[in-house]
Amino acid sequence: MSDVGLYSKAGLDLALSDTFITLLENIFGTSACLTQISFRRKVELMEAMPWHSDHGSGVIIAIYMNDVDLSKGVTCLIPKTHLIGTSMNGGYLQVPPELISAYEETIFYPEGGAGSVLIFDQSLWHARTPVKEIGREIFWCSYDSVELMQEHALRIRVSSSFMAGLSERQKALIIPKSGDSNKDSETFSVTSSLAEKKKVENIINELTVNELVKYLVKRIFKATLKPLKRTLRAIIPRKVKFAKKKHGKNPLRIRSR
Repeated sequence: MSDVGLYSKAGLDLALSDTFITLLENIFGTSACLTQISFRRKVELMEAMPWHSDHGSGVIIAIYMNDVDLSKGVTCLIPKTHLIGTSMNGGYLQVPPELISAYEETIFYPEGGAGSVLIFDQSLWHARTPVKEIGREIFWCSYDSVELMQEHALRIRVSSSFMAGLSERQKALIIPKSGDSNKDSETFSVTSSLAEKKKVENIINELTVNELVKYLVKRIFKATLKPLKRTLRAIIPRKVKFAKKKHGKNPLRIRSR
């Protein structure tokens, strides 16, 4: 379940605890930003998840809500591989098995009781052991430095009623530097990069309602045009092709050869 901040005040308070904020500020050397908050429960048996690196500079804090051992599927790690990241596998996130074999003796398998906390750099090589027993529950939070998140998309949604009870320090973890909640809404959300948010706000302030509708339709059309053209090319016979008017743009006009 994602968007835990919509449903659980206790979960949101945990993700924004002063202990975590202080730890993250020490790690990043600057203010932190919450980028993901979710609750995960294993409800079926599963094969192991391959070794991979999530790339980037973020930090993941995972809190086990019940006892965990190898049979329930744990996130295992190879220490210090955050210094390698994806540089040894051509930039791909998945790490080739032949690279893992050289580190087998250093693999760390977390085990412990309910409340155990696992904190690691998202670039660290990590995997998940096979799930042989269902029921593992984990509270999963991702964070990054506020400076880096200025250029990246945020997708955090929390209840406005929960926001009202947060300290300014906690709010700063959700609304970095700028941003505001809609007090008339049941939820508060940050769904785009701050730079893009400011750009869109400037455009909206200058548009009438009709112009705004046209602007949004244009944005949606532009985002779906390429995949639509790929789909049409796959199903339309070769004798038909896409064309553009010489005097204007009409990328969806079709003509026979």
